[in-house]
This record gives sequence, C-alpha cells and structure tokens, in this order.
Amino acid sequence: MKIISEDQTVETRTNEVLFEWEKGKPVQGNIRPDVALSNLAVYEGKFSRLKEDRDNVAKAKEALELVEPGELMTASVALLMKRCSCNNYHYH
Repeated sequence: MKIISEDQTVETRTNEVLFEWEKGKPVQGNIRPDVALSNLAVYEGKFSRLKEDRDNVAKAKEALELVEPGELMTASVALLMKRCSCNNYHYH
C-alpha cells in the first residue's frame, strides 16, 4: 500500500532530522545569538513540516483502519519532545 510506503519514508525523515538536531542544536557558548536563532528557526521549520506529514499519515492510516484511533507512533512522541525542546531554546 502507498500509505505504508509513505509512513516508512516519513519515519526515516523523522529519525534523520532528530539525529541532525542532536548533532547540530546550538548549545555551544561560542555561537553568536543571531546564528543560534537562525539555526533554531531552520529546525523549527523542519519539525513543523515533519509533524504535519506525520499527522497526515496517521489520519490516513486511521481512515484505512490500519491503526487504532488515536494511536501515537513512538517517533511522533520523540518529535514532539524535540520540537518543545527547540521552542524552549528559542525563548530563553
């Protein structure tokens, strides 16, 4: 099914972005604030797009009765936590 393939693609992209975030989050003391904020904006955009893609896949799977209604995927929870983490950095 196409939705299963899309789910795997989104899952792979999610893991890649989470890995990038772990390696590239701007927490070093030598990064200029404007550069750090720019990096955060980039990651915030990536996380937003991934969340939208994951939500769309989840809705499609639910509509096709491939998952129980309201079931969360593990990476979705991780993505949400990272997004919150990104937002916390942005506002401090």
